[in-house]
Amino acid sequence: MLTRSALKNPYAVFALCMIALILGGVSYEKMRVDIFPEIKLPSILVTTFYRGLSPSEMEGAITFRLEQRFVEASYVEHIESQSLAGMSYIKVFFQPDYSIDAAQSELTSLAYSVIRTLPPGVYPPSVFKFGVSSLPVGLLSVASDSLGAKEIRDLAYFTVRQQIANIPGISFGPPLGGKVRQITVFLDQQRLLARSISPSDVVNALNAQSAIIPAGNVKIGDLDYFVYSNSLIDLVDKINDIPIKIVNGTPVLIRDIGTAADSAAVQTSIVRVNGRHLHSHHPARRRQHIGGHRRDSREAHETHGNSLRYHRQISL
Repeated sequence: MLTRSALKNPYAVFALCMIALILGGVSYEKMRVDIFPEIKLPSILVTTFYRGLSPSEMEGAITFRLEQRFVEASYVEHIESQSLAGMSYIKVFFQPDYSIDAAQSELTSLAYSVIRTLPPGVYPPSVFKFGVSSLPVGLLSVASDSLGAKEIRDLAYFTVRQQIANIPGISFGPPLGGKVRQITVFLDQQRLLARSISPSDVVNALNAQSAIIPAGNVKIGDLDYFVYSNSLIDLVDKINDIPIKIVNGTPVLIRDIGTAADSAAVQTSIVRVNGRHLHSHHPARRRQHIGGHRRDSREAHETHGNSLRYHRQISL
C-alpha cells in the first residue's frame, strides 16, 4: 500500500525526501561530538600533599583520618586509597544514581571540616571529579632552544595557558615538566656554625622583615593621601642585606652566611618529546574544539616569536 501511494504521489515523496535530507544535514552539523560521553559511575578523587612524610606516616596522619570522615557521605559504594611519600590519593565511589556534582560538593565540605585534625602546614585537600570524561584527549607541549626550563614554564603557565583557555569547552589540568620558580637562600654551614646561627634564625628574619603591612592613609588639609610601606622586598639582591641577629655587637647579614638567588624548586617531573626536555599541558576534551586549539597555538607562537616551539598530540 505504501508503494502504491508513493507511485501515485511522486512529488510529495520527493519533497519528503528532500526535507529529511536537509534536516539530517543541519542536525549533523549541530550534533554534539563527544569522544568521552558522561558515564554514570560517579567517583571522586581527593589528593593531599605534605612534604617530608613517609608513606606509612601519610597513611596514619592523613589518609586514615580522611577515610573515616568520607564514610559519612551519602550513597558511598566503596573507598580506595593509596599513600605515597608526601602524597595521599583517595578515590570515593558512589552509587550510580547519585549526582556527581552533589558528591563533589559533599566531599569538599567533609574534607575541609577535618583540616584542623591534620598535621600543621598540610596543603588543603583537592577534590576532583574522576571518570572517563575527565581524561585528556590531547597534549600541547612547549619547547625552546633559547629559554631555560624555568622561563619555559613561566611562559607556558602564565601566558600560553591563558591564551588557549578561552576556547569554549576546553579544560586544562596541572602543567607537567619545567621548573617552578622560587627565591632561594643558599646557606653556608661553616659560616652558620662560626656565627652561632641556625637556619630557623634565617627563616624568622626573612618572615619578619619581608611582610605585607597595610600603612593606611593620612589626611593633610583637604587632601587624603595613601601611604605605601616599603616592608616588601622587591629585588632579590636586597635579601642579602637583611640583618639576622647581633653577634658581638656586629649585625650579621644574609650575605655573611649565604646568598639569595632567583632559582627554582627541585624538579620532580620531566616531559620528553623525541628525547628532548619540554613543558607539557593537557588541553581540550572535545573533538570539535581541536581546530580552535590549533588557531590559538599559532597566535601564541606569533606573540612569542621564534623562542617557543609547539608540539601537538591528539588522542581521539
